[in-house]
Amino acid sequence: MIYAAIVKNEATGRYHPILFRPSPRPSDDVEPGRVCRHRSSGHHTDGFDTVEEAQEMIWQSPNLTDADLLLAWDGREMPATTLDLQLLGEDVSAPAGP
Repeated sequence: MIYAAIVKNEATGRYHPILFRPSPRPSDDVEPGRVCRHRSSGHHTDGFDTVEEAQEMIWQSPNLTDADLLLAWDGREMPATTLDLQLLGEDVSAPAGP
């Protein structure tokens, strides 16, 4: 399972689902149920006119867990962020990049 949230492009007013994959810090406890860092990825959609349409896309995807977050994005460059979220118990990846 992967977390999904929604980013609102403030420049266009459109809503985009964005994924958060585990990317634990070396000091994070990676046991299921513990909190660790997750990095955003996967914003490659045209977006939706309403937040409800974006939520529906998340709810219809069986491998996604709704993080119930709406994040603002200025519309420039690719949105990227990290969040500390509870591990869902599957597939913890190694920390990404340098």
